[in-house]
Amino acid sequence: ELAHASEAICRGEIDQGFLRYDLDAGEDPYFAVIRDKTATLYGTACSLGARYAGGTEVEVRQLRQFGFDLGMAFQIIDDCLDVIGDEGLVGKSLGTDLETGKVTLPALRLARRLAAQDRERFKALLTGAGEPGAGSRRERLRAAFDFAAVVAECQQEANTYITRCQE
Repeated sequence: ELAHASEAICRGEIDQGFLRYDLDAGEDPYFAVIRDKTATLYGTACSLGARYAGGTEVEVRQLRQFGFDLGMAFQIIDDCLDVIGDEGLVGKSLGTDLETGKVTLPALRLARRLAAQDRERFKALLTGAGEPGAGSRRERLRAAFDFAAVVAECQQEANTYITRCQE
C-alpha cells in the first residue's frame, strides 16, 4: 500500500511539473495531480490507521475514502488560501504556488472566465513577465484581478468533498 501511494505521489509531482503555468490544461489534469499527491496520501494514512487498529476490510475501505475526500478538500482550500489567505491567520507563507507556477483551481477558473486580453495579462503577471511593480506576484495578481467569485466557487467544490467525509 505504501509503495502504491509513493508511486502515485511521485507521479503527481512529475505531472504537476509538466503543468507549470499551463492555464490551458483544464481542470482534469489539476484534479489528477491533487488526487495523486494529496488525496492518495491522506487516503493511505487513514486506511493504514484503520488496518493497524484492527479495523475490518469495510472500515479500511471507508476510511481510505474518507481520507481521499479529506485530501481533495484540503488541497482545494489550500489553493484558495494561497491566493486570498492572510499569512498571520494561516500560519505559513502564501503565494508560493503562484510564484512557482503551480496550476491551482482558482487560477484555472479565473483564467477560463477572462476575455482574451485580460487572460494574456493574467498569464504575464503569473509568470512574472507582466507589469513590474512593488510586491509579490500574489499581491500584483490580487490587485489586478478579483478572485472572490472563483474562490467562493472553489470553496463550494471543497465542500462537496467535506460533505462526503461527513457522510
